[in-house]
Amino acid sequence: MKKFLALMLFALSTFLLVSCGGEEEVKCQYDPQMSDLICPDKKITVCATESEDQVWIKIDDKKYKCDGGVEDDGFCENVIDKLYNECHNND
Repeated sequence: MKKFLALMLFALSTFLLVSCGGEEEVKCQYDPQMSDLICPDKKITVCATESEDQVWIKIDDKKYKCDGGVEDDGFCENVIDKLYNECHNND
């Protein structure tokens, strides 16, 4: 499941990024599929800079910065694990 979520994040971040020139633009998008898999009662939004050097996930106005590069195998696992544990420890 972690690899599936990491691949989904990679695909989403690639989709979000559009080159506009000048200062790097940040794109964010709500991901209902990820919300359903990780934390069904929360709204999870994935954000990334154009160059993909910074990717983070927002939930309840908290930002969780992803470790590693977009093409790394363990990309964003630190955030996925943390969100999953936080959501399911509160049950």
